[in-house]
Amino acid sequence: MKKYYFLLLPLLAIYSCIHSLYPITKLESDYIFREELLGDWSDNEKDFRCRVEMAENKKYLISVFGIMDSPRSRSSETRVDSSYFEAFLIQRSGQYYLDCSPATEGPYGLEESLARVGLYEQTALLPLHKIYKVDIVSKDRLIICGINKDSLEKYSATSGLTIRKDLMGQHSIILTDQPGKLQKDLLQSKKAKFIFSDSLVLTRKSLHK
Repeated sequence: MKKYYFLLLPLLAIYSCIHSLYPITKLESDYIFREELLGDWSDNEKDFRCRVEMAENKKYLISVFGIMDSPRSRSSETRVDSSYFEAFLIQRSGQYYLDCSPATEGPYGLEESLARVGLYEQTALLPLHKIYKVDIVSKDRLIICGINKDSLEKYSATSGLTIRKDLMGQHSIILTDQPGKLQKDLLQSKKAKFIFSDSLVLTRKSLHK
């Protein structure tokens, strides 16, 4: 059985603590490929950048590079972190959504990729997914939004819907609904749009195919 590893990652510097046990779809026919996502991107406030490349079967390979503070150092010591993720894009109700999971078989092959595992990926290795709302503002600007924990809790309490979830530690939540229900309750419902409120604006640095 092929193993997929997921981490508690602040992908694209979005510190969303919401994870999904299942992908947002299991049907490859749902995948959409938008060339506008390809290239080198960075935020305007942090020493953080990523590269989005084309992978097989309408998927993307996302290489994330960040300047990380050394967690055991009392000084300003930093190091560069590199992590690699496989992602696919779908569209529901006119909105794009990105599903991300670690690409342990990324650009260096399985063994070397595991040896190169970055600090983001060292946080935890679990079979989970992350879901992001994507707005393609222009060819040089993207807005990526993760699920906000407080907004999700508010939506769950006021919508009357039963959103299956489990706690992971004190701060993280795992959504345990199947893809069909995830799409219906979180992606296709207009009332749920506000839960994607942990946003980051990415600016293109170069085009990379």
